[in-house]
Amino acid sequence: MRSPRANISAAHPAQAVTERERQRRLMAANRAAERDIAIPPVVNPRRRRRCSKNPQLWLRTYMPHIFTHPFTPDQNEMVDAVMDRIRSGGKKAHAASRGDGKTSIVKGCTAYAICEGLLRFPLVIAINQSAADRLLLGIKKQFERPGPLADDYPEICAPIRALGGAPSRAGGMTVGGVNVQMSWSGDFLVFPTIAGSKASGAILAARGIESPFRGFEYDGARPDMVIIDDPEDRSSARSALEIKRGIETIDRDVAGLGGQDVEIAIIYLGTIITAKCMAATYTDRKQRPAWGGVRRKFLVAPPGDMDKWDEYFRLRIADQLADDPTGSTAHRYYLADRRAMDAGSKMSNPHRYNKRIRPGGGTIEISALQMAMNIICDTDWTSFNAEYQNIPPAEDSAEIDALDVPSVMRRLSGRDRGVTPPECDYLVAGIDIHGRHIDWTLEAWTRGVGEIVDYGVEPVHSPMIGKLSDPENTKLVDNAIIAALCQWRDNAAGGWPIEKLLVDPPEYADRRRGLDVVMIDAGWRPDPIFAFVLAQIAAGDRTYRASAGRSSRPGQATYRHPTKSGAGKKLYKSQHLHARRQPERNAWLYLVDDDHFKGWVQDAFSVPAGRPGSLVIYGDDPIKHRDFARHIVAEKRSRIFIPGKGFRESWDVTYRENHLLDSTKLAVCAAVVAGMTAIQTPPPAPAVDPSTPAAEIITKTRPPLRTRRRIGRRSGAR
Repeated sequence: MRSPRANISAAHPAQAVTERERQRRLMAANRAAERDIAIPPVVNPRRRRRCSKNPQLWLRTYMPHIFTHPFTPDQNEMVDAVMDRIRSGGKKAHAASRGDGKTSIVKGCTAYAICEGLLRFPLVIAINQSAADRLLLGIKKQFERPGPLADDYPEICAPIRALGGAPSRAGGMTVGGVNVQMSWSGDFLVFPTIAGSKASGAILAARGIESPFRGFEYDGARPDMVIIDDPEDRSSARSALEIKRGIETIDRDVAGLGGQDVEIAIIYLGTIITAKCMAATYTDRKQRPAWGGVRRKFLVAPPGDMDKWDEYFRLRIADQLADDPTGSTAHRYYLADRRAMDAGSKMSNPHRYNKRIRPGGGTIEISALQMAMNIICDTDWTSFNAEYQNIPPAEDSAEIDALDVPSVMRRLSGRDRGVTPPECDYLVAGIDIHGRHIDWTLEAWTRGVGEIVDYGVEPVHSPMIGKLSDPENTKLVDNAIIAALCQWRDNAAGGWPIEKLLVDPPEYADRRRGLDVVMIDAGWRPDPIFAFVLAQIAAGDRTYRASAGRSSRPGQATYRHPTKSGAGKKLYKSQHLHARRQPERNAWLYLVDDDHFKGWVQDAFSVPAGRPGSLVIYGDDPIKHRDFARHIVAEKRSRIFIPGKGFRESWDVTYRENHLLDSTKLAVCAAVVAGMTAIQTPPPAPAVDPSTPAAEIITKTRPPLRTRRRIGRRSGAR
């Protein structure tokens, strides 16, 4: 017979297990109770019923922080058009001026349609994923904030607001013990699934226009509306290639998102940047009649008496020159004669003007017309027409070369920044000089294949008082440039690491590659450049060379290549670069054909990567190189025919910042000086029948890329 102690010991484990299980169940019940929320009653059912029948009233009632003024006729028409597409499908393209509220209206209509069960899966598309996420966030926040929307639509907003800013809680949230299956983070939002809610299980997603769209769906559901909001910027709107890509994406991929038997609603919102951009295409009823394009102007009708506004402009400019940015004298002039100055004008949105308080009291502007005229005065009519009237300037209608910012950004090597290829033939650099900064590019060349290993901008600590050209600042500026070059030299003194291969022995881990040639622009201020170069030569370092460009630009000398060497001249295999001895400085100056080498750099980004004559950029993230790419395509090459003289090549600056194009060009020149010979030369100008009238000659910029490569192979300059 077992002892009582033994019986107690045998029963103890069972009691312990039961207690742990009880505690576990209790804690689980407490957690479930914390996750379970109760849906409060509708605060104002009558208001909800009245607003549900009127989208404009719904927007003004439930989003008063956004729609602070009554809707204008244009805005009412836009709301009606958007709602018509939401209810019956189809396409609509709307071009309005910057800041006109078109995006806010469409976001508000989307929220209304979700709440009323008119949309189950709207998709937002923007120029990139970051912009799409911001649009999604703007809609998302409407359901998170307290106010009339939360009061009258508790079955939608209560679970969302119960998250308390912690989207991770959504997965376990319940109502009446039933999981609401909500997701409230990332680029996909899934609304709470609640019986009786018109928005139960609705989906809201956001994508950049570069994303893949074919077969886009979520849990078997397909989008029933697509909002395309400003899918292009100034750079892409000037690129024929990017315009074509965007139109193909919308026409082929986006249009088929709803499936074969459903006409999806697609709403395009934008501002016309050029006469051939996507916004211009989709709002042109002759090109795209199915889109019902609408183009709105901020200034519908100009005032009749522009002489008075000319005087206003004169007074405003005088005020600004006297450090009065708000133009107080001009403002008083307008106040005194407003009726006559407003006569004949019509604005699309009379509520749109600057209502901030000016220093002397009153608002900075008192009418939308004054806002428009201030913009025109501070910029010009061309800019105002492009940004606020959807009338782009005529010169923006021309297509640019195929090379554009995205094409350069995608030319990636996959190698880490600052790491050189293992079998690099030449490591060279180019430095472009300015008064406040120097721009530099480091290139590695391996059997004619180029790779931009690194690039950057270094400060030049020139005087901050007065102009850099003032006589008292000349020496200080020169010293600042020399100091910046010395700092760059010291940073480069240790060389750059060489990529380690798997077959390399361990002792190769710390190998570094030094520079072969560095080309420095001496065209602006030659004195500090030659002083720096001569100091390096005196120290036994002949890596650094002074250069000056020659081009077809007005005011610059055209490049002329010498016929033979000798007599203080050095010639290279490239026919677009040579050096001349400068007796007064006892140094060499390298003269560069800017037109040729800038064109060569842009061509190199079009040659397939890995082939001789091609260029790629370090890394694997194209976004990091957006500014660099803007510099590379900042200048546009064109060839025009001049009767009696033949074809002439010229360059137009389309973006003010082009310094890294210059430093990249100089690095290519440095590679030529170092010994590289695989440099493409442009093909000869096509023959022209002398009898052909000049007006009938097609002045295309260059032959097709395929033709240029074929010419290069025949000449042996691959």
